Amino acid sequence: MRKDYRWINLSKEEIDNIKKSFSIIPWEAKEYFDIKPFFSITLTQSCPLKCKYCGEGGECTLSKKKEHDLAILEKRLYDISSIGINKIRLTGGEPFLYKDVDKILKTIKDCDFKFFVLINTNGIKNIRKYARLLSDIDAKLVVHLDTIRPELYSTITNSSKSKLDKVCDTINLLNDYGVLHRLNIVISKYNKSNFFEMINFAKKYNTNIKAFDVCEVPKAYTPKSNVWVPIDDIIQKLEEKSEKIFDHWYAQAFGTPVKIYKIDGILVSIKYTKHGSRYNPLTYCKECSYFPCDEGLYDILYYPDDTVWGCRWRRPAFLNNNFLHDLTRVIKCYQRARWFIGNKFVEDENGKR
Repeated sequence: MRKDYRWINLSKEEIDNIKKSFSIIPWEAKEYFDIKPFFSITLTQSCPLKCKYCGEGGECTLSKKKEHDLAILEKRLYDISSIGINKIRLTGGEPFLYKDVDKILKTIKDCDFKFFVLINTNGIKNIRKYARLLSDIDAKLVVHLDTIRPELYSTITNSSKSKLDKVCDTINLLNDYGVLHRLNIVISKYNKSNFFEMINFAKKYNTNIKAFDVCEVPKAYTPKSNVWVPIDDIIQKLEEKSEKIFDHWYAQAFGTPVKIYKIDGILVSIKYTKHGSRYNPLTYCKECSYFPCDEGLYDILYYPDDTVWGCRWRRPAFLNNNFLHDLTRVIKCYQRARWFIGNKFVEDENGKR
């Protein structure tokens, strides 16, 4: 167990309070009902931004190849549909910098198997030529935006403040085509005091928000300790302002449990590393030097080098570069993962493994 992990010294009372706060699906039920995680395709390492808390290549950082081969990727879509995965997420880097993004969107459209498609974008690239295709596949577009203040945007992203105008143009476009799903926001020392103005911004588009505290990632541009801030006070304010509070359905099964707060018709999801995550202590996370990492087993990553990963940090030796074998093994690791808070596993009696 990592001695420097931020939440390692939570008291028993703190752990018990967190445990009581969330409704989760037990690992036995996930396995029994064969509940499967998202399949996240990291299309490319390319990204025009260098956000303070992000890593080189984004979620694709540790891939040995920069971007996917289209023919292999198209085959893998049919492979995952054959074993019943129906939820995919396209990410990067910036997915719209993938040279064959139009072709993979058309493949998804023409596929006999109907996918739920989530796409993460920073909103900078002009994607008007893909808008109709995105609408045709009923894609859910998530735009990452930490602030609407130009100077602050420039500071966080290490880019020109003029790029914020491009992001806003993208949000307007996606909203017009009915494919804007939500905004993603990382709360850091830079934008914490302005978080609630982002809720007002989201209300203009009648879209939702998912907010995160800063997570440790491979090859980060800035150490987490330099930008991370606690968000307990934000959560308290959300609780006071909310019309309704409920649990996020996906996070009841995988990764960090998440609460959703309804405020003036907008749904605000909060993912906080203090609330722990799911890990598999017997296989995937066994002997991992990064355990407990911030994200745990949240969604399966598929890299351009045609490898399947259960997390951003490590690929265990039992994965042998046979795609369907590895994917099946990782799904089982996810289904059998337990909830770990602070310094113990809490799903089993007395927090034992």
